[in-house]
Amino acid sequence: MASLDRKIIAALVSVNYSDFLELVLPFNTKIFDTIYVITVKEDKKCIDICSKYDNVNCFIIEQSALKKNNASFNRGAAYNLLFDELKKHNYSDWICLTDSDIIFPPNLRKLVSKVNYGPMYSLPRSFCQNENQFKRYISAVQSGKSHSLSVDRRSPKDVFGIGYMQLFQFKKEIRMPENFKDVGKIDHVFRNKYFWENCRLLYDVEYCVHLGATGINWKGRHSRKWKI
Repeated sequence: MASLDRKIIAALVSVNYSDFLELVLPFNTKIFDTIYVITVKEDKKCIDICSKYDNVNCFIIEQSALKKNNASFNRGAAYNLLFDELKKHNYSDWICLTDSDIIFPPNLRKLVSKVNYGPMYSLPRSFCQNENQFKRYISAVQSGKSHSLSVDRRSPKDVFGIGYMQLFQFKKEIRMPENFKDVGKIDHVFRNKYFWENCRLLYDVEYCVHLGATGINWKGRHSRKWKI
């Protein structure tokens, strides 16, 4: 049964993404009960940004976890460490796996309240690929334009359910694959293992806003830092 009372937490891995994290947290902290930011102790800027929010939990892991199985960036191993912690607390409500560069629509909780546990849910994306596009997005939202109509470039609506938004009920048996050298296909494999033919659009007229370039940071951060 759908319910407004169920918790919705978010989880993401953020190493050297503080420039994007600083931009998205003011929006996303208003939506999620808790945002778990998985990072390393060396990323001081990330830790500092997270400390500014009461509902952001900086989950510190060792660099060795990201290099597990000789990977360049083992996001699966990082997520599984957080999953182990959630199991200790018997967490069984909504979890949304996402990225450091994603802004969710402000009505996400209302959309989630209308659906039931079982499937994986997602939304399509729109894109702000540089600082000027992001500034135009902010200006449009501040002028009263809706979040999802404030960015022109959008992905096809049949491309969803991948790493930028994977929303589902957390269960103790769920594990991320750890045998990939980077993050290029891990989200597809995870989705297909647990939610094959059971992945749905949460709503087809709302979008997540994706900041920056896509497809070039699968082995860790390589794109340039944003300056706003």
